[in-house]
Amino acid sequence: MAGESSLPISSTLSRVMPLWRLAFRPFFLFGALFSLLAMLAWGAFWHGSLLFEPLGGMVWWHQHEMLFGFVAAIVAGFLLTAVQNWTGQRSLHGWPLLAIVLVWLAGRLVMAFPGLMSPPGAPNGLSVALVDLAFLPLVAGVMARLVIRAKQWRNLIFVPVLVLLVVANALMHWGLARGDGTLVRAGAHLAVLLITLLMVVLGGRVIPFFTSLRLKRPKAQPGAWLERLAIGGVAALVLIGLLGAAGLVMPALLTAALAISAGLANLWRLARWEGGRTLREPLLWGLHASYAFVGLGLVMFGLAALGDRGRHGHHDPVDAVAGLAGAYRPPHQDPAGDRCGLGHDAACGHAAGAGADAMAPGHPLDAEPEHPAVVPRLCGLPDALRLAAAVIAARRWGRLRGSG
Repeated sequence: MAGESSLPISSTLSRVMPLWRLAFRPFFLFGALFSLLAMLAWGAFWHGSLLFEPLGGMVWWHQHEMLFGFVAAIVAGFLLTAVQNWTGQRSLHGWPLLAIVLVWLAGRLVMAFPGLMSPPGAPNGLSVALVDLAFLPLVAGVMARLVIRAKQWRNLIFVPVLVLLVVANALMHWGLARGDGTLVRAGAHLAVLLITLLMVVLGGRVIPFFTSLRLKRPKAQPGAWLERLAIGGVAALVLIGLLGAAGLVMPALLTAALAISAGLANLWRLARWEGGRTLREPLLWGLHASYAFVGLGLVMFGLAALGDRGRHGHHDPVDAVAGLAGAYRPPHQDPAGDRCGLGHDAACGHAAGAGADAMAPGHPLDAEPEHPAVVPRLCGLPDALRLAAAVIAARRWGRLRGSG
């Protein structure tokens, strides 16, 4: 495993500013800050104080940026850091890392203020979409280069997943341009399933490893049939999502059966990782609690397919990503106290937000609420908890990164 300390720091920027030595540092920090600003804007919208007019309007923007703003930053930060450990080669750092972060920031800026791309009143959807779509192909290119050079074909799986995320993003933009809500929803659901697949694969590697390392216990050995059901079920859902985007809609019963079985398999998988022994270790139980929402989200997805309802537990994968990001640190860095405290804060806030979200009768993003008058209050509790998590995480990240 090639950590930061075992590889040369070739960039002046990296030597002067530790923030730019590893990809997870700026992406986790700016991802947390962005989620803070986005949730403030979303809350202001639902309480009648519209702050700006983003591309597609507030509802489309919220759905898109939750996936391709916040989650994409966390995924990129994790993968571009992990690929260095997997391959033993220096990943992006210094000026190239700054450049790719600026591409991500440019996407967030033009999505929020599309008028920056053209004069007022002129069409700007295509130019904004091109800026937004530029980020993930760059991440996929860096991953592919390092993995292929090291001939680590096992880790090449993340490249097509990133490419398919670009396809899902393009579907959302295309649906917006055509005024096709079905296409927008197909792109969003495909993105959620791809993100879930990433978490299922990465969680199976990271969580049992960190748990056994910290607790000094034998690592839980994966069961072949359980792994196939847990990972293969989600992969099958991704395929169904792709077919649905192409107009080939599979029976709802098949989708429900796959989602519920995959969700239960991942919850069983999680139970085998001895999460009950981690209650005194915030870093660890943060990982376990966050992964639980992957399984719960899949079960909710399946139940929603059975009921033919719009609510598919769309917040659960995002909360899981946030919790996993908050708990994750490369094991060779950072004092244990900072590491555990940050994991505790992020996991608590997002897990509580997901729990409160699950108790709401429906989300206005996907369907008309039955009681419109109470929607702002119902949305307020989970979003307030997520907001608190984002504030604490961003504050601690800034202090932690500033200390080098």
